Amino acid sequence: MNGLRGDKENAMYSERHNSKIIIKGLKIYAYHGKLPEEKKLGQFFLLDLVIYFNFLENVPSDTLENTINYVEVINFIKEKFTEKNFNLIETAAEYLCDSVLKYFQKIYKVDITLRKPTPPVNADFDYVAVEVMKSRDSLGSVLL
Repeated sequence: MNGLRGDKENAMYSERHNSKIIIKGLKIYAYHGKLPEEKKLGQFFLLDLVIYFNFLENVPSDTLENTINYVEVINFIKEKFTEKNFNLIETAAEYLCDSVLKYFQKIYKVDITLRKPTPPVNADFDYVAVEVMKSRDSLGSVLL
């Protein structure tokens, strides 16, 4: 064989080496919401992140410098989520996705689920959530 792969084999090879890091249930206190009480009192929000990167390209050895440092991602998310106040969780999640893709060059896709466990609604439910998925290709105007 001459070392060249066909399209189908290239797709399989590429899929095997794509990796993701999952951060579940990141709890952050912030002041997001439309109502004055939400802006004044604040509340906890829960975030789930899935960040995608190419394992083969970014981790040729077993060192932290060659991968995505999830501690750095967590600290970055905490900082970005609390530096501005948003009326909508949709806007906050979009902002986080854009910020992650802009700052972490090795990440090519990010999925963020932002949950608001205690919205001011007179009803019995677990939470309200929004999920935003963005890739580096979809990165348009960024609110940075």
